[in-house]
Amino acid sequence: MPINNLNPEYQESQNSLLKKRVLKFEQLLEALNEKEISESVLNVINVETDRLNKIQSKSALPLQIQKSIQEILKITEKELNLVSENHYTFLWIVLGMAVFGLPIGILAALALDNLAFMSLGLGFGMAIGISVGAYKDNQANKEGRQIAFKK
Repeated sequence: MPINNLNPEYQESQNSLLKKRVLKFEQLLEALNEKEISESVLNVINVETDRLNKIQSKSALPLQIQKSIQEILKITEKELNLVSENHYTFLWIVLGMAVFGLPIGILAALALDNLAFMSLGLGFGMAIGISVGAYKDNQANKEGRQIAFKK
């Protein structure tokens, strides 16, 4: 069963945001066409595409396209263990700042007796998060679990 295409009249829109979102959605569909997809995930993708094709208002379409992209990426990660490029890097930046950065910053602030130094830890946490996330992204790419799509 093939993946349904997005309505071609959306590409002819004068709205630049709509054009960008339509292009992103089509890039996602192309990237998923290259991978082996189960029937359940294929059904979700086709339901999201059909939902977008039925929207009459072009003003509501960019937001719905973004929601559909997020839904498709969530289901492909959950069901097929496929992730987009830089998925783990973006995830680990936040985790690194929260898990490593804040404690390091608090320790620095308490050790130096100046709360202004608490922000130092966020930089260290971000660096740790970027390095861990990049490692996990490289690992996912080597295992063939990464799709050629950037959020």
